[in-house]
Amino acid sequence: MADATALMKRCQIGVPRGPNAYDELHSILAECYGTLGAMTAELARTNEQWEKSHQTALAIQDERDKLRKDYATAAENVQKLDADNAALRDLLDQAASAMRKTLGVWGGTCAWHGDIKTALSTIDAALKGEAP
Repeated sequence: MADATALMKRCQIGVPRGPNAYDELHSILAECYGTLGAMTAELARTNEQWEKSHQTALAIQDERDKLRKDYATAAENVQKLDADNAALRDLLDQAASAMRKTLGVWGGTCAWHGDIKTALSTIDAALKGEAP
């Protein structure tokens, strides 16, 4: 940029009349073309870098949006699993209640009385979140 500023000053000042005026004007014109060419090349490099950065930013944004959707789907799935888990716990609790009533009716006089007690222990452990 310093070259461009110095060149602008030379253009403002101009060239004094004299035998070397055309050579001096030709020199200034050549510097103008060289400076403009360098600036054009720099602008092209800057535009190319910006385009790459912009494409990267768009790709990052797309990936972020995808991850947000995946996260939302996962959160919905967790909520569904929680609801299913609650429903299964209710069913287990109902089954345990029914089995306890059956034990009360038979009073432990049948051959499968021990099996029902084992099943109830397993259900109670599952309802508490313990491994049977």
